[in-house]
Amino acid sequence: MKTLLSFIVLLFTTPAFGQTIEQLQAKAKDLKANKDLIIAYDKYKDLSQVLTKPYNLVGTMEGGAIEAFGGGRMAMVLVVDARYIFRGQKFDHDSNKLYLEFASMSKDWRYLKGDNKAYILYDDKRLELRPVAGDSNVHALLGDVSVSETILFEISREDLAAIAAAKDVSFKLNDKPRKFKSELLERFQKLLAVTAQ
Repeated sequence: MKTLLSFIVLLFTTPAFGQTIEQLQAKAKDLKANKDLIIAYDKYKDLSQVLTKPYNLVGTMEGGAIEAFGGGRMAMVLVVDARYIFRGQKFDHDSNKLYLEFASMSKDWRYLKGDNKAYILYDDKRLELRPVAGDSNVHALLGDVSVSETILFEISREDLAAIAAAKDVSFKLNDKPRKFKSELLERFQKLLAVTAQ
């Protein structure tokens, strides 16, 4: 069993160096991963992204951010995705560098002020990530004021593969600890499989 797990981690840690966006899209379709991934190229910015579709950790984003509001009261929404970002249409950058992006909407500041590190526990291992970027905005919607925050963490392909293969994953981002559910871990696995050689 350990040999199989080691093989899976090795498979996920070998990047798809030199593949084009079209090849990655075709691979996603072949692996039936295209419903969980976004693979896109912006010709104006000459920027490509391969990412998991945002996963709701708290609240819901269905129908837009309005779903975060119920009965005139502000609720919190927190989503996460894992992504590669690279210049051009060919996947030939430092492919060991991925990002975890957390985006939230709530009635007050939760992540960018205070302890903004991400702490991830998986199968008795601990990973501490420091943010590489963050942004925020204040909105007035339906008479309530809300704060949207986005925080980006760099993570290695090897660390993401280990997390995706773990049986139990929890994380803490400033407030209370939460779990990464199996559906999210499967999305991480699909991202790694599509971007593997």
